[in-house]
Amino acid sequence: LSMTLALQRYFASLRIAYLAMTSGNEMLAETSGQQALAALVNFERSCAFIALLTWLVWRVPVLFNAHSSDLLDSSMTLRYLKEHNVSKSLQLRVFHSMQELRTVWREKEAFERSADSVFPAHLRKHIALELWIPKLLTLDIILQATKWHPKFVNELALVVREEVYPSDAVVFSVYEPSDVAYLILKGVLSVTFQEFETHAEDLATGMWIGEKALINPTLRRNETIVCTTMSRLMATPADAFHTILTELGLKDNFEELLRMKLWLGLCGRCGVLGEHYSLCCPVSRDERERQFAIAIGNKFKVPAPHCLPCLPHGLCSSGNVPKSRADLRHFLEAHGIGHLFEHMGRHGICGLTDLNCASVELLRSDPRVQLSQEEAQILNESAVGAFLSRVEQTTTRLLSQREERQHLLFLSHAKAEAGSAAALMRDMLVSFLEEEPVGPARRLDAPVFLDSENLKDLSDLKRHVVQSHYLVLLLTKSVLTRPWCLLELVTAIRSETSILLVRVDEPDKQFTFPDEGFYADLRCGRILDNACVNFLRSEGVELSDLERVLRQGFNRIAVTFSPQKSANIRKAELHDLLKGCCLHDAPALGADAGRRNTNGRRSSDPRPRLRTARIDRL
Repeated sequence: LSMTLALQRYFASLRIAYLAMTSGNEMLAETSGQQALAALVNFERSCAFIALLTWLVWRVPVLFNAHSSDLLDSSMTLRYLKEHNVSKSLQLRVFHSMQELRTVWREKEAFERSADSVFPAHLRKHIALELWIPKLLTLDIILQATKWHPKFVNELALVVREEVYPSDAVVFSVYEPSDVAYLILKGVLSVTFQEFETHAEDLATGMWIGEKALINPTLRRNETIVCTTMSRLMATPADAFHTILTELGLKDNFEELLRMKLWLGLCGRCGVLGEHYSLCCPVSRDERERQFAIAIGNKFKVPAPHCLPCLPHGLCSSGNVPKSRADLRHFLEAHGIGHLFEHMGRHGICGLTDLNCASVELLRSDPRVQLSQEEAQILNESAVGAFLSRVEQTTTRLLSQREERQHLLFLSHAKAEAGSAAALMRDMLVSFLEEEPVGPARRLDAPVFLDSENLKDLSDLKRHVVQSHYLVLLLTKSVLTRPWCLLELVTAIRSETSILLVRVDEPDKQFTFPDEGFYADLRCGRILDNACVNFLRSEGVELSDLERVLRQGFNRIAVTFSPQKSANIRKAELHDLLKGCCLHDAPALGADAGRRNTNGRRSSDPRPRLRTARIDRL
């Protein structure tokens, strides 16, 4: 009896505990209605509890495994870096990047894995179109190409990809090839222009960077882009962009559009072509983010082959300046008379086509203008025609330029006299160039070319000279009697490769600079033997051509290289050699296309300058 009573009390207490947990009231229901309601509440809460317990049983191992996998990857990565004596600061940067990007990487990998293995091809295509078309159309040159052929943006959307960068990551650096254009989907990036050695305003969501890659992918970057925060970028490959243009027959239209508008500016901040450059963009960061949100927030439908979706794009206006006046503003700024721009607006001069004798007289008669005689000479139809001609030539050069030079320095030397000196020089120069993280030769295939190290076929020697920015001629006693050295020098002059003269300071190898007596003996055949003369003639070089090349090549000062002196002296000598070395660039556009100095010639520095591509005012 006592056992039965104990069991009854046990089950009663268990029921009270269950009711307290589910219904919140341990009191037993008195009526049948209350009992039914209590049973319903108890059943509902029991189901919810079972569902939660089931989800935890299924989800916790997944989360634990993912977390364990992430921890394992992090620990293995850091262990690898530690074993190779990587600095603590760099290890911390790697760990921070992995922590910052872990979730994004996992989401991106999961989507790509599903797209490749689960989604059918037509669904993947529709996803790509809806993801990227509204964003691509925020750049005017893509929008214009789409107006010519609506299929263009569809094809381009299929080759676009997303890239994710942690904070402090470098997206690209100065001198790198312009092979990709980026649209900022999320994040803040800082930009430093090499030409001005200054920071511009930070770039944010909805802005383009590296857009000159779509103009000509063989140009070099002249800015460095660094992520201030974690950033997601849409990457548009330049080669694919131009391939699609060619396949759809739009290449000629595209180049004609650029010839007409590129010199007026291409702004990556607001996406506009033909108004201003990025450094002069009047659109604020907040305004651009608002425009971008509207552009990608509209309800989108995949365009049919015969129609183009109407989407907001990089609409922008240069302050209160009408679009038709951009050419006039650039013309005036190019000639240093930009202060006349507002005065011309009052007299109805809205563009270069309005500049004529009558308009100049109107300005002369305005007492607020005080137009000088020199300024009046600039404002005539012939000056405008000359300016537009220079702009067209500059743009044509920019579009047709190809980056074919793969060596900064080509070492030309007589092997018998300077073979060891050339090898020593090459090793030291390569070491110097590798120490510069963003140096001019950082992205070249072989910054310093030496035939004994880099040449596989002697017939390719002239091609390597043409592909070099500088030919370094090592001056030794008999270098001007060696046929290959002379041919390299002639090839360099003909291909407009700059010449650097280096006198090798070694006993019994002293070089004597050519004088009039030397040139007289050269013409009479007393310097070169018949075999050398015949070799040069077989390469299309006559003695008269050689004399002209030598006179042109030796009109500069030589530096010294002393192989037998101390390492510190050699380093100082080679630093002097590299001081003026730099990559050649694209021609200037916009206001710089026509700027000249007071002598009527383009202003220049007497030293070789880094001809960085001013297109990134584009």
